[in-house]
Amino acid sequence: ENASSLPACRQSMARNHEVGPDVTIRPADRADAPSVWRWRNDERTRAMARRHDLVSLERVSDWLMEPAATFIAIKDGTPFGVLKFDEKDGYIWPVINLDPVRRGQRLSRPFLELGMREMRGRGYSKAFKATIRIENVASLALFVSAGFKVMDNLNGFYFLDHSMK
Repeated sequence: ENASSLPACRQSMARNHEVGPDVTIRPADRADAPSVWRWRNDERTRAMARRHDLVSLERVSDWLMEPAATFIAIKDGTPFGVLKFDEKDGYIWPVINLDPVRRGQRLSRPFLELGMREMRGRGYSKAFKATIRIENVASLALFVSAGFKVMDNLNGFYFLDHSMK
């Protein structure tokens, strides 16, 4: 695979990757759209997102096929989250969202860390950046616990940085 282009991460992994007991991660595809659509349009998710609008199922399906590395986490045979890595402005920007019924189960940190390791393993050496709404305390705690540093806050958002190790 070509480690210099983010779309290479869209290619199927040879095996699922363990996150923890009974948890795996795999590339997302269009079949995941209904679940991701439900998670994205959850009221709390929308309140914490950069954009608060409802998103169509068609848009989510297209979103899953954009040139980005997008992963689905599975526990007990059921998908529970989506993690997308976009490359822009010379950085890699992770966006994570969990099924609302799985929040608070300590699944997001291992999912985020596994995705970041997957990106490193594919040869990406760019720093990770993230923007988080100031009121999104849970996401801020997640990213800080995964090694991100708050660099600034502006216009209602924290800006975080995580250099590749």
